[in-house]
Amino acid sequence: MSFDPKLFAKIGHSITRQGNFDKEARTRTAIGRAYYALFLSIRTEVRTLEGKAIHGREDQIDHGALKNFLYLAKNTDLNNLARTLDELYEARRQADYVLEPIGRWERYYESPRNAKRLLMRAEAEIRRLPNIDFTEMVGKI
Repeated sequence: MSFDPKLFAKIGHSITRQGNFDKEARTRTAIGRAYYALFLSIRTEVRTLEGKAIHGREDQIDHGALKNFLYLAKNTDLNNLARTLDELYEARRQADYVLEPIGRWERYYESPRNAKRLLMRAEAEIRRLPNIDFTEMVGKI
């Protein structure tokens, strides 16, 4: 039985509502769940189309390689998916590694609404995945 990556988004929503934890900690954690829900859903779509297993350590798709391939594709849907994945990745990277954010990120993690927005965006993209033509990626990543 394999894990459904969409559940990461559901868990992310739940985390944003957990009032007994610090707002910033909830926001940062939920953003990570949004990113991984989308990343793993894309990976699953590609591997399923290829007829490959989606379990075990042999299923390796590098985060940057996937994003770059989507950007370089000759398919607008894949390019748009790359932009969303890239934005979620950057938000997750900032949330996970930058303890004192500056610039546009300075107050971003103070509001769980920001995480909810990213979670909804990830979920919207995940719903679109069955309608996106991933043929260009088969056997290449």
